[in-house]
Amino acid sequence: MRSIAKTPIPNPTPLYSHSTTWSARTNVGLSLSVLGGKVVANRNVPSPFRTQIGNSKPQGERTWSNPSPHNPDYFQRVTDVLLSLYPKRCPHCDIVMTSGVVTRPAIVRCSRCHYQGSKLQGTPLANCRVPQWMFGWCVRESVVLHPRVLTAVHIQKSLGLNPKAACRMKRRVQLLAADQMVKVKALIHDELQKEYKGFLLPPEGTDLTAIRKRKRIVHADTVVLFSASQRANKGRKNYRNRGLTASIYLQDRLGGKQIGTLVHVMGTQQGWCLLDSVSDQKANTLGPIIREALPISTAIFTDEAYTWLYRVYRNHRMVNHSLKSKDNRWRFSRQRWCRNGVHNQVAEGLNSSLKSAMAAYRYFRPEYSQLYLSEWAFFKNLKHFGLERIRRGVGGLIHPLLDTRTKTSGVVRGGRICTGLNLAARVTELKYLAPSLEIRSISDSSNQNHLSVEERRRLASENARLADSMVENDAFWIHGNSKPYQRVKERLYQREAEKLWGQLPLGEFTDLPETNIHSPTFFYRILRRWSALGLVELENLRPPGRGHQNHCYEICRVRAEKLPRILYMQTRLEYDGRSK
Repeated sequence: MRSIAKTPIPNPTPLYSHSTTWSARTNVGLSLSVLGGKVVANRNVPSPFRTQIGNSKPQGERTWSNPSPHNPDYFQRVTDVLLSLYPKRCPHCDIVMTSGVVTRPAIVRCSRCHYQGSKLQGTPLANCRVPQWMFGWCVRESVVLHPRVLTAVHIQKSLGLNPKAACRMKRRVQLLAADQMVKVKALIHDELQKEYKGFLLPPEGTDLTAIRKRKRIVHADTVVLFSASQRANKGRKNYRNRGLTASIYLQDRLGGKQIGTLVHVMGTQQGWCLLDSVSDQKANTLGPIIREALPISTAIFTDEAYTWLYRVYRNHRMVNHSLKSKDNRWRFSRQRWCRNGVHNQVAEGLNSSLKSAMAAYRYFRPEYSQLYLSEWAFFKNLKHFGLERIRRGVGGLIHPLLDTRTKTSGVVRGGRICTGLNLAARVTELKYLAPSLEIRSISDSSNQNHLSVEERRRLASENARLADSMVENDAFWIHGNSKPYQRVKERLYQREAEKLWGQLPLGEFTDLPETNIHSPTFFYRILRRWSALGLVELENLRPPGRGHQNHCYEICRVRAEKLPRILYMQTRLEYDGRSK
């Protein structure tokens, strides 16, 4: 197990010299200690998981009737280190309050004016009714077990709590992880921005093996947890839906409720990782998540499910897992896993570790999925960044967690300060909102033009024909009167159009780029449609002849906005008009 920090510290001495029964995890124990606000790891130290010390009570705490085989003073120090992630500032002196009161363990005091305040308010331990050291034990045990997870049943049997108290303690650990993931994402963004400043990968087809060894390439993928079985669908099979989303939703006739979890995974080799619970794999769903986490110049490797990502990230490369072999003896090529140094094995490894770890829970509902994912990602990132770096945040500054104008402390989440919230209210804030059947059936968000009324009016006054085409496109996807083969063909057209649009410069004539477009028919139909709607300006350099081979266009983009969603297939009226 890798260390969380660099400086090893000896294991803390037990309170009593009773005989010790070591756990099965000998030589992989983790020693947490307080040293300048750091939590450090030590290899080859036995774990005090079952240290027999009798029933002891920390000074200043109320009596706990259940005897425990753990060291309360040691885990109380661990809890104090974790509470340093939520610094409390004095409203009068504007300094961090670090002094305590011996007889009141839940109070923190200002060293100058001796102002006293609660060190638990605005933290995951707010309104906690069990001893504080149990929270330190849960976090320390989670670090030891990772990549495995600490379940509520494990907490119940080890600490002697009832099932409800153990579940609440598990929720408090998840709140700690969710709060610190805000700082972790800022550290990841700052780290990538420094590494990839002004960086640009060679053209496609170049071997990237040497670059991959020098740079920490980001890998992204999606994975399904707890999919809907045929039994849950009352014997029905999902023939209508395809892809990963077909396994997380019930049949439409049964309500279409989401009962599985779809996870978007991003990470680097032996480094950090980010996990997000998503509803589908569309560009409008995954695009904002990737854009918020990664700078524009980041090198990212994915599979071919992210064809839309090249429009934003120029250093995006894909690997085709369905690449066919040129030898007739084999169906698939050996290069379908790695081609020119481009692979997605880091994300695949994270998927495997995540699925193995989440199997210990048997099942959890989708609305709580983000809590479990944030917990697993936090303890992995804790090994990469260390607790001290996470505590200080980006630039060496402690993350502000207190409004100095009032006497209440709060937790920063989503850009706002949350104060005075109980455990249930804070868990509700972090719940994942699963889309209903009505929302999923009304619109296909990846194929519609999401424009307000004012934007539609402005566009209709500037280019009425383009506005009508966008309305036709939205009606095509909303009403569902089209045939399945028409939808498949339109998605193929739109994917090829986005690929071509992303390679065109703005405001100057240029030769047509060399693209691996689906077919020449697709290529020229897309150009003619853009030209008819005023999106591009074409010039034919050769006199028209028979077929497309005699056409040599130069092209100029005339719109600065992103490519609007329009239909590219010919209607029956257009086809009849051309045939005549």
